[in-house]
Amino acid sequence: MSDKKKLFQVSVIIPMYNAQTVVLEALKSVVKQNISVGEIIIIDNHSKDNSVQVAQKFKKENKNIPIKIIARDKQYGLSASYNLGAKLAKGTFIVTLSSDSFLPTENELKRLVEPCLEDSLVIASVPWLLHPEKIWQTYNFWQKYIFSRVVGTRVPSGNGKFDCMRKDVYMKIGGYDEKEFTGGEIVGGEDADMYVRLRKIGKIVLSNAEVIHLH
Repeated sequence: MSDKKKLFQVSVIIPMYNAQTVVLEALKSVVKQNISVGEIIIIDNHSKDNSVQVAQKFKKENKNIPIKIIARDKQYGLSASYNLGAKLAKGTFIVTLSSDSFLPTENELKRLVEPCLEDSLVIASVPWLLHPEKIWQTYNFWQKYIFSRVVGTRVPSGNGKFDCMRKDVYMKIGGYDEKEFTGGEIVGGEDADMYVRLRKIGKIVLSNAEVIHLH
């Protein structure tokens, strides 16, 4: 089976909320990848800005790849967005990408998926998260303060910003925990919980892929 045929089974899921200033960068970086993407599924968590309109315009301008946009009628939280995207996904592999992240080169998707293609025991692969100073300089005061210790670093990631998982395994463990991590009073933690459960049934590999978080 050729790489192109195997990689066509990739479904990229992008959850977003009030992401009109950043989601376009995420989408552009996906379509520039040097391997085929089966589909892009955008789950909007009831944004109050023009996020949906930005995504719809991008869809009209990029008809060479299937793009599905789901606009929720209320806020359901990040975990629910991931899970809805996974249920709709047709690919063998699910790739999650934050709406405020982007891929620095056209090789990142291939690098991320390769470990899962090369070893059937690998159920998930994660990237390196970059923190360029030029991006940090665009943050507001508190974001600069919070992320000041990681400026210019390259650290292992695994928090949904750009992860690959086998869909059958994702569905088997029930995806992200929507009950415990609703996105309401409890913010964050759904990623750590997911990987604790994944490690119990298979291998998770740190790939050579990179992602940049715009915040």
